[in-house]
Amino acid sequence: MDSVIHGGFTSTGVPFVEAWVILPGLMPPTGTDFAVPFMVDTGASSTSLSPRDAQDLGLNLSRLNYSARSMGIGGYSFSALADGIITLRGDGFDFVCQVSIRIAQPTVHNLRLPSLLGRDVLRQFNMRYEAANGILQFISNESTIVVSA
Repeated sequence: MDSVIHGGFTSTGVPFVEAWVILPGLMPPTGTDFAVPFMVDTGASSTSLSPRDAQDLGLNLSRLNYSARSMGIGGYSFSALADGIITLRGDGFDFVCQVSIRIAQPTVHNLRLPSLLGRDVLRQFNMRYEAANGILQFISNESTIVVSA
């Protein structure tokens, strides 16, 4: 039986996974055990945290330096960069990935957008995605990780 991580698909077949985020120096010292829903986005070169999810993690968004510029479908956007750890948890395993995560600068246009799990994390796996069949698998050398539909 394959290891299963928490996640699923929207009604339109968009895959999401839950991941735990640690951002040393930015999060409250007590920490939080809050799973962030990340949309799996093979078009995003890096993983990014939405302003809403960043606030839920206890980050003070007004204290961040939004100097990193990136180009997307809607044009340019600005974000802060922070070194951190993302953990995908499953049945008896944790997949831990160190990342330089982008924290999106809050705007009226991005407050309802999701956090994105980008290629910086996804490139560590072979990925099988069949939206029509409700299948998303991350395959590493050690195991296959399945997102259940």
